[in-house]
Amino acid sequence: MFWRFGHGFGFQSSSAIEAILSKPEEEIQLKKLLEEPGVLDECKSHNPKLIEYLCKPTVLNQLVDYILEPEDEEPQDGGYEEPETTRLSFIASEILSSDVWSICEACVENHELLAHLWTFLDNENPLNPLQASYFAKINEHFLDKKTEQLVAFIQSIDNLVEKILRHVETSAIMDLLLKFISMDRCETPVGIADWLHSQGLVQRLLQLLNPNMSPDIQSTVADVIKAIIAISANSNEPGVIGPNSLSRELVSEETIGTMIQYMTDVSAPNSTTSLVNGVSIVIELIRKNNSDYDVTPILQMPLHTFPPTTRDPIYLGTMLRLFSEKIPVFQNLLMHPKDTPETMPTSFGQIKPLGFERFRVCELYAELLHCSNMSLLSDPNAEAMVLQRNHLRDFLIRHNKCPRNPRTLDDDSGFQAGKFNENETQDTSFDGQNQSQDENMTEADQESVVSTQATDIESATKLAAEETNFLEDIVEDGERFEPLSTETLQEKVKGPVVGDLLKIKFIENNVITIILDQFFEYPWNNFLHNVVYDVVQQVLNGPMDKGHNYALAFDMFTQTKITEKIVNGQRISDEETAKPNGFRPGYMGHLTIIAEEVIKFVERYQNILHQDILDMVNKDSWQHFVNETLAETRARDNQLLGGLEPSMVGYLDDVDGEMLDANNLPEMQFALEQELESNSSDDDIVEMHRELSRDSDTDPDDQDSHLAREMSRRLSMDSSNSDDDDSRDHFAQYMSEEMSNDPSNKSDSSSDSDDDDDDVVGWVPRGKQSVSRSGFFLNEGNRDDDDSDSGDEDEANDDSDDDDDDDREFAEDEYRNGLLLFPRKNKDNEGN
Repeated sequence: MFWRFGHGFGFQSSSAIEAILSKPEEEIQLKKLLEEPGVLDECKSHNPKLIEYLCKPTVLNQLVDYILEPEDEEPQDGGYEEPETTRLSFIASEILSSDVWSICEACVENHELLAHLWTFLDNENPLNPLQASYFAKINEHFLDKKTEQLVAFIQSIDNLVEKILRHVETSAIMDLLLKFISMDRCETPVGIADWLHSQGLVQRLLQLLNPNMSPDIQSTVADVIKAIIAISANSNEPGVIGPNSLSRELVSEETIGTMIQYMTDVSAPNSTTSLVNGVSIVIELIRKNNSDYDVTPILQMPLHTFPPTTRDPIYLGTMLRLFSEKIPVFQNLLMHPKDTPETMPTSFGQIKPLGFERFRVCELYAELLHCSNMSLLSDPNAEAMVLQRNHLRDFLIRHNKCPRNPRTLDDDSGFQAGKFNENETQDTSFDGQNQSQDENMTEADQESVVSTQATDIESATKLAAEETNFLEDIVEDGERFEPLSTETLQEKVKGPVVGDLLKIKFIENNVITIILDQFFEYPWNNFLHNVVYDVVQQVLNGPMDKGHNYALAFDMFTQTKITEKIVNGQRISDEETAKPNGFRPGYMGHLTIIAEEVIKFVERYQNILHQDILDMVNKDSWQHFVNETLAETRARDNQLLGGLEPSMVGYLDDVDGEMLDANNLPEMQFALEQELESNSSDDDIVEMHRELSRDSDTDPDDQDSHLAREMSRRLSMDSSNSDDDDSRDHFAQYMSEEMSNDPSNKSDSSSDSDDDDDDVVGWVPRGKQSVSRSGFFLNEGNRDDDDSDSGDEDEANDDSDDDDDDDREFAEDEYRNGLLLFPRKNKDNEGN
């Protein structure tokens, strides 16, 4: 079959398009032109006459009309035919989003056309998903090609945020919103994030998280907020724009307070959904804004060299303080969830379900504990410094002097920022607060901490006043920047350091005790077990020389009694497995690694541990668990899957030809002795008896290893006296000869392979059947060229060729099914 020249290469379509465009302009029908099959190819190949026609304002308006036109055609009976409006909408969207600079420029410069296109958001909800995808695709293309012009147009649209969030359930519109935000990169800021912040995007999104809203809307909005947090992370990954005004507002006191209120409102109809989504947002905030990974920490950013910008790292201390104060409320949700049923049917009976509420609260505790362990949140100077920076940033924003990019401070703010110098930064070390390592603090200690904290706040106020003298020249209306006073800071920064505040609340509300109780109460929820293990390992691996980490660890041993809970959990597992058809509880894997963490903690800090902790770990029940039960578990977990390696042990034949398991020491010892007697000298037998005698006097657990070493030595005896490459070449030559079925080669190979049969390693199946090893081996030992019996052996091999061929075929079949290596006995000795 031959191609028709016109249809095969598109010349007929091209000529048809040329014919349409050659008509007078008033006679050209755009609809007929779009129906031509090659119009998209001609457009993408930059047909000059077609591009010139499509760039006309009237034509562009018609293309936009095709996209906005609602689909009102019904499929015909007897099958589905694509509606004409759908087909034209697709072609129009492809033309407007094509990589043709002339079309893109003509569209973006025509504000009336853009305004007409954006009337699509005025339609009632829900939008047509297909049309919404076309709308988003075209605008994303314009945003990539003409970023500044399109951003300027978007900012001119009235109530744009309200129009966008009206269609929050349309995924294409939400993707377009995220695309807008992602264009405001740190190196090329366009101000879209600041503008959306000024339009109240975060607060409008937060309103849709109200527990009175439907669960679908809440989940969609939570996904949008988490996506904003992800693209605003403080990292250099592709697609990430860094911290901005939107992510900063998400951790503000007002936003977090509203979110906590939604999460804890049990009277609302959909409060469970609000709790689940709220926790997921908080977790994302913590994971994407870990201050320990900041390129330039806030404590090393003096105001006079690093004035605050909208791109400053996000400080999580305010959020952590608000959640710490609400720990009693979350404890009530943990103990008395709203929507969790009492029982749930399973294949092995009724069980008590954990529920999303309990799990999310436990997950929240684990993530807040991670947050409290950040070094910035454990520094007593950090919160006061952040408050001063926020105060100055608000001042600069009010006077339009806050730069968007810290790299362009000279141009945007009117003052020059100095380069970072470690010698110019203030000393942020904290020597005044030296808390006791005991679980309780005396009143004198607490007064000392408060006094030291007040001194730090006062010094931070004086430092802020000195570092902001350069701002006097940038204010035109006479308003002068005044740092926050010491009294104001003391009112805001009260109590212990925010990182320690969470640990104090954990101790006061028995958080660790309750979540460990739930660890055993819900033995089949491994998600919970993983979260509890995360909490335990954080507590036990935290620094014990400062803060309340030691107090939290002390509480875990003395109040929670973690060692007794572990021992009791092991006892329950032993009782369950002892029952007929019994099985271990689902928490046993995590219980083992938790016990490992406890042991490492005790070993690491055994010299400074409190006597109460030492009493707990020195109990007989715990010592028996560590030395017996846990040791057996370690040994079992460290074993190779399937036992010892076959190349080291394998199987031996006894005198009767039975297969002996290498794990059976007495039988294996006897078999080795018999084989040594038949193949070794008297000196070898004496040495072997000495080795086995020494093994019997030692720990029985070590005997297998001695036996394995002996087997390994026996199996490697030949290869140690010959070149490895020769062995591999010999085996490769043999396999090649076997596959080629060359009788002459077979004869030679068989003759050579049977020399010195004592040391040949053969293949045998996993059973009581043994086969001849003639010609089928992995390596070959040294041959004794001067052996006087070589001629006799060659004759014997010639007589047994037929039997060897049958045995070899059987061995090859068994080899495909998986066999074991073993050293075979000499045939000459088998009859004796």
